[in-house]
Amino acid sequence: MLDPISLFFLSFHTFAAVVGCTLNAIVLFLALFRTPKTIAAYTTILINFALTDFLACFTDFFIQMRHIPAGFTMAYMSRGLCTLWVFLLADDDPVEIKRILMERFPEYELENATVCGTINVIEFPAMYTILHMTCPITPVYITIWILRKKIIEKLVSNSKDMSSKTKEMHKQLLKALTWQALIPGFYGMSIASYVTAQFFFNHPIFEYTTLTGFLFMPVLSPLSCLIFIQIYRKRVLSWWYIIIGKPIPDEWISVLNTSKMGATTAAPSRPSLIYRTIGGNLDIYFFPGPTPALVIQQYLAFIGKPFLPAYWALGYQLSRYGYSGLDEMKQRVGAVRDAGIPLDIAVADIDYMNRYRDFSTNDNWSGFEDYVQVMHGWNMKLIPIFDPAVEADYLPFQRAMTANAKFIEWEDFSQVQADIQNMYPMAKNTKVMLGVVWPDHHVAFPDFLDSTGRTQTWWKIELGLYHSQLTFDGIWIDMNEPANFGTNEQHPWYFDDADHPNDAPLFCPTNGTNQWDLPPYQTHAVYYYGGNENNAYLSSKTLCLTGVQNNGSYRFYDVKNLYGLSEAIATQQALMEVTGKRGAVVSRSTFPSAGRYAGHWLGDNTARWEDLRTSVIGAQEFNLFGIPYVGSDVCGFLGTSNEELCLRWQQMGAFHSFFRNHNTLGEPAQDPAVWPSVAAATKIANLFRYQYLPYLFSLHFQASQSGLTVVRPVFFEYPTDTETFDLGYQFMWGSNILVAPVLYQGAVTTNLYLPTDVWYSLFDYLYGRGSAIPRQTPTTTTTMSRHNPFELLIAPCQLGKAVGVLYWDDGQSIVDSFDTHDFHQFDFNYNSTRTGAQLTITRTRKGTIVLPTMDILEIFNYPSPPNFRSFLLNGKSVNINVQSSTYSGITKTLYISTKNLIDLTSSDSITLEWSNVSK
Repeated sequence: MLDPISLFFLSFHTFAAVVGCTLNAIVLFLALFRTPKTIAAYTTILINFALTDFLACFTDFFIQMRHIPAGFTMAYMSRGLCTLWVFLLADDDPVEIKRILMERFPEYELENATVCGTINVIEFPAMYTILHMTCPITPVYITIWILRKKIIEKLVSNSKDMSSKTKEMHKQLLKALTWQALIPGFYGMSIASYVTAQFFFNHPIFEYTTLTGFLFMPVLSPLSCLIFIQIYRKRVLSWWYIIIGKPIPDEWISVLNTSKMGATTAAPSRPSLIYRTIGGNLDIYFFPGPTPALVIQQYLAFIGKPFLPAYWALGYQLSRYGYSGLDEMKQRVGAVRDAGIPLDIAVADIDYMNRYRDFSTNDNWSGFEDYVQVMHGWNMKLIPIFDPAVEADYLPFQRAMTANAKFIEWEDFSQVQADIQNMYPMAKNTKVMLGVVWPDHHVAFPDFLDSTGRTQTWWKIELGLYHSQLTFDGIWIDMNEPANFGTNEQHPWYFDDADHPNDAPLFCPTNGTNQWDLPPYQTHAVYYYGGNENNAYLSSKTLCLTGVQNNGSYRFYDVKNLYGLSEAIATQQALMEVTGKRGAVVSRSTFPSAGRYAGHWLGDNTARWEDLRTSVIGAQEFNLFGIPYVGSDVCGFLGTSNEELCLRWQQMGAFHSFFRNHNTLGEPAQDPAVWPSVAAATKIANLFRYQYLPYLFSLHFQASQSGLTVVRPVFFEYPTDTETFDLGYQFMWGSNILVAPVLYQGAVTTNLYLPTDVWYSLFDYLYGRGSAIPRQTPTTTTTMSRHNPFELLIAPCQLGKAVGVLYWDDGQSIVDSFDTHDFHQFDFNYNSTRTGAQLTITRTRKGTIVLPTMDILEIFNYPSPPNFRSFLLNGKSVNINVQSSTYSGITKTLYISTKNLIDLTSSDSITLEWSNVSK
């Protein structure tokens, strides 16, 4: 019968040994199979620690030893399954040891115990062993602590060629190893217990704690890895959430403020954001999730869901800054069309304007409207650019002043630059703030926050007047941060540009007393551009922050960040009223809720591989921001592109909703027709995109209705798989298609991670899973493709099931409300067994739009040949075209092709079912 103390320590050792074995086994698995390449060299150390500690815990479980001091005699008693006979301290006659113990402790039950030990600990072998194991411990641990801190400091300061992510990973590992090295400090407890019991006062508790201290080390050692190494910690947490049946919780904090603000991150060991704001009102909102997708849906329910672009806006766009005239645009558009590349939109940058003034056409572009009508005959569209600023000696500005439209103004007349203002009769004696952008003369910036609505009405009238001359279909708004050239500069860049007059630049009050243009604290952007001593101010490249809007009720300092959003709101409304259709607006400047009114391109990038990779992440980020109509300047805007880079960018860009090839003035043409290889690759990529436009359009419909993302990170679909957390260069097209593009120079393959699921390869870099995806046979424009019969690609899950959805409207009508909008919605449910299959199509929203029939079904992983004579449509036999329908037993692919197979509007519920050939 065990006494209570013995029973307690027996239970404790058993529990601790099991926990230690489990934790060390986890570390072994993570070190072997889940360690990033950047720290692979450390795995040898981790494996060594984990294996040694695992064996220590495993051994302790079977031995269960108790240390018994008896004067100069020291003994070990074991009640475990095994006995350890390897200590120099345990090499004397065990019979004699047991006799001494029975005389000293007659109350102990020693008859059935296994005893070993040494009779005299003062003798050299025993004393040397004791001193060797105890004396060096403290100085060694202090040395380890100091050395590891020095290594971390050296790593941070000298590893210039190492990425910040790799540095941080090494710091985590060194911290883990440092704590691991300090854990043997528990020897101190064992030493104290041993000395007290051996030479001063003995108690059964001391007899157990002497050896219990040794057990702490192999149990706590793996915890240092699982706590300090973030990638291991996340993996273990994901397992825990899987075990308890809950998704990994996510949350979103929105700090809404229109004024100047900066944010920095704290140490990764204590992840947090530090906000610094120098104005405005902070509205802080928490969106609890708990899944990433729900977080975004909650956020978009708050700020507003994104607009639904016109169907044609999902087509391929061709653009450049620097066309010599209309003839060059015709040549490049013609070359792309002649290459058979699907193309929907021609985009005109500022070179179509007369001296870069809005609402005008350059003489080199005479006949532009005639060409637009030709493009409309090809089912193509035109998107021209418009900047917000208008010349102060220009008829549209005169009409604005006559209509009492508002512009950004100085706070009072004492701030007005009279020498500039007096040059323009229409601006003289006003507080309108005049700046410099592309036109030859000074410009004024419309106040789109005008609460009277006069400015927005004037903007709509001007766009309408110009639309009567040039029938554009969408609008690109640029320079709307708002941007201004040469603010506070004595010698702006345009002084050296032969194509721009030397207009006097805008100067802001920066004399040290102005709290708006020179506040006590300035955000990081000022210091990024060199600080005030280098003429970098908050107003650099924009207007003076002391300005006012809406008749002085808003300080420009506080509402500058709203300029692009306010212009987008006015522009979308104007476009819809002018054209009578929804079209699409694309804006350079955005703010939360901008996705309700416009899309976005990712700015003036450069023709570099790193910019290609950045655009992959940027598109995912803006989907999270509620702007799914987003993409990059394909092939790069700045710099000279090249064949390989452009080819890869065209392939990747085909999966961004906004898909535009664009480059800058002075660089050679980079449209895909320039290189035969790029033309061929772009044709393939564009045809794939156009084939799956019904799916992409349905994703945008869901984004507009429910706040879902279109392009999304892989972890959105697999939130419990920590391997997906760092897959920035892979992304999902909705929930059903994974894209893994080639993003590195010289690469002919790409590495990708496929989460645990059923996957099917659709193309070289695409994988689909568990889904029913609508598509159509593609042609060279979206309008023509829409007329082709629908197809349904079915990629079932492991259970033979697949689901999908199709949204369909006329592709151009204005959406005032989805409650009243005219559209169809169809839900697809597929189920297959060994004996047959069934496809159910349920119309959950009935519209009046005429639909093509669904003529083709392609089914992956179909188990056996179907009986083509057994097909029933809503219970009635249907004749399947056996000449065009096939089944491959090798690829397990069933292809059903029959003209007018399914009329989607024939019933609210359609069931197509069939049986397989019996064996």
